[in-house]
Amino acid sequence: MTRPSALPPPFVLLVDDHECTLQRLAEIVRLAGHRCVLARSGAEALAYCVEHRPRVVVTDLVMPQLGGDILALWMRSRYPSTPLVLVTGEDLDSDRLAPLRTRFAAILPKPIDPERLLALIARWMSPPWELEA
Repeated sequence: MTRPSALPPPFVLLVDDHECTLQRLAEIVRLAGHRCVLARSGAEALAYCVEHRPRVVVTDLVMPQLGGDILALWMRSRYPSTPLVLVTGEDLDSDRLAPLRTRFAAILPKPIDPERLLALIARWMSPPWELEA
């Protein structure tokens, strides 16, 4: 596969209503050399994704108005192949997370382990023409 020159550069969409968490995620992602777009709510992320397709979405679960679970449902209907990563302060063994496991490619606990997050992002940020080589 040849690289299409008209494609915009891939980016990670980071979604969290806590500014310090959002900025920490952005710092981790940018220091690894990836572009990122920040959304401070699920509603803001959804509005952005109407016009732009992220390569990866990293979202919090609990946010006012529109949480990560609803954002994931919408993303699955519009962009079913886009990997979604849930970051949450919830107990990972919680029954509340059980139905969400099919919507997300990965569920990570807070505080975030930067190496684990970056390993996931790196896997999904590689363009298709590099994966086939």
